[in-house]
Amino acid sequence: MIKRSALLTICLLWLVVAPAWVAPVPVRAGLSLEQEQNDLLLPIMLKQFIFGPGTVSGRVFDASNGLGLADANVCLPTMACTTTNSQGYYTIQASPGEQELTASMTGYFSVIKTVEVVGGYTSELNFALSPYLTGGNVELRIVLTWDPTPTWPPDQVENDLDAHLWLEALLPAHVYFDNKGDCTNYPNACLEADYRRGFGPETIAIRQFEPDTVYHYGVLNYNQGATGVPLINQTSAHVEVYDEDGLVTSLDVPQQPTGGNFWYVFTYTYSPQQGSWMITPINCIADYREDIAEILQQCD
Repeated sequence: MIKRSALLTICLLWLVVAPAWVAPVPVRAGLSLEQEQNDLLLPIMLKQFIFGPGTVSGRVFDASNGLGLADANVCLPTMACTTTNSQGYYTIQASPGEQELTASMTGYFSVIKTVEVVGGYTSELNFALSPYLTGGNVELRIVLTWDPTPTWPPDQVENDLDAHLWLEALLPAHVYFDNKGDCTNYPNACLEADYRRGFGPETIAIRQFEPDTVYHYGVLNYNQGATGVPLINQTSAHVEVYDEDGLVTSLDVPQQPTGGNFWYVFTYTYSPQQGSWMITPINCIADYREDIAEILQQCD
């Protein structure tokens, strides 16, 4: 009696060597017999490599300071879960195909993301969790994330996106990496986290809304134009806005072909009709200027 393992070996050998001795294979025009045989064998060989689970790994960040979150949970819909280490890193196995993962931790808003899992390979998926907005310490938190590649070849230029917030008011203000603002005094908005080597998070918080003020938020691809650095619409830039109730809205950089290095994302204004503050998406790609009025002219 032939054992299963021996039978499997015989079958595999037949699959590999059979095309060399069975009846001649009709050759398509322009292809050699060797190329024709490769076309037959390659799908069989590839199936052996993509079979089985894949791995998802990454890091869970605190969006308010950019540090890794220890003991955060990362779970699949099957309820298979893992916990981040002291630096916020995690690894979990998942079935091939599109998978939905949830990152959560007590005191933070949960985040759900999808990732394509390939059997036998590792996919990267990072998270940025915002702490709850309680006690009036922050009214609004804006979290920017993007492609996790740290630097761009060939010159290893930093993958650096920068968040910018303008206050259009009697006393104008511009909050960004070179003027981090102040979350205890005017403008009552500040850059909480600044990151320069891929993914982020880069986070701006508004502690208190100023009356008669229009807030303008946008993202600059700081090194765009350097060799190897992609256009801003190719950076997977993603913005999430949180208030005390959780996620208000999320926006992705538009894919329109353009050479602009700045993504004008939204305005935030008080609506007397609604009796509340409202986000108005803009989603315009423009050339960056320090004066928000010059950016507005490009996006009219």
